[in-house]
Amino acid sequence: RAPARSTASSRRHTDGLPDNRRSSMLFALALSSLSVSRVAEIQVAVDWDAPSTRVASTAATVEVDVMPFLGRTREGGPFDAYAAALQNLGAEFVRFSPWFPYPRVVVPELRPPDCTQTKPATNWNSTLFDQIVSDFMLAVCGPGASLNFSCSHSVAQQLSTLPSWMYKGAWPLPDGTVPQDPWQYKGFSAYSVGIELVDESCEPMAAYVARVVAHYTRGGHSDTCGHWHPSGFFYKWSVL
Repeated sequence: RAPARSTASSRRHTDGLPDNRRSSMLFALALSSLSVSRVAEIQVAVDWDAPSTRVASTAATVEVDVMPFLGRTREGGPFDAYAAALQNLGAEFVRFSPWFPYPRVVVPELRPPDCTQTKPATNWNSTLFDQIVSDFMLAVCGPGASLNFSCSHSVAQQLSTLPSWMYKGAWPLPDGTVPQDPWQYKGFSAYSVGIELVDESCEPMAAYVARVVAHYTRGGHSDTCGHWHPSGFFYKWSVL
C-alpha cells in the first residue's frame, strides 16, 4: 500500500511536467518500490550456537563543552555540582570540547606568534584554559593526572577551535569581536569568520595543535622560534 500512495502523490505533483519527465519520475518510483520490496524479502539465518568470533564492547560517555560555570563563575550553574557529577559518572572516552563561543578562554594564541631568535613569543595565554583543563582532568582521571599518573577513565580530546589569524580575511579581528570579559557570550558566529586557510599546506595549523597538545601532555611547548614555555602538565590524552 505504501508504494501506491507514494505513486499517487507523485502523480499529483507531476501533472504539470512534460510527458517524458513525468514518465521518467514514475518509472523511477516504480523501480524504487521494487527495490524496497526485494530488500524486505531477504531473510538472514543466524546460527546462535556458533562460537563467537569477536566481542563488541561499548561504554557510556559524555561531552563537556566549555561553559562559564566551568570557569568557577556564577553563570550557568554551580561548579562543585559539575565536578562532582563528572567524577561520579564514571564515563569512558569523555570528550572535552573547547568550542568557539569563548575564544579568550579556549584559544591560547589569539594573536599570531611574535617571537624572534632571541625573544620568546608573548602571544600565548592559557591561564583560564589551564584551570579548566585541570579541573576536568581531575574529575575524570583523579589526583595525580597532571603528573602522568594512570587515569581512572579515558579522555578523548576535541581541540575544536583554531585561531582566527590562520584564516584568510579573518585577521585582524574587528573591534569587539573578542570581549575583554572572557565569559561574555557574543554568539556562535562572532569568532567563526574565515573558511580558507592562509597556508593551505596546513603546516601552521598542525604546528599550533602540536603546541597545545605538548603544553598539556609534555610539560610545555616550544614556540615557533624554538623557545621553551614550561607548563608542568603531563596528562594522558587520546584524540577523537
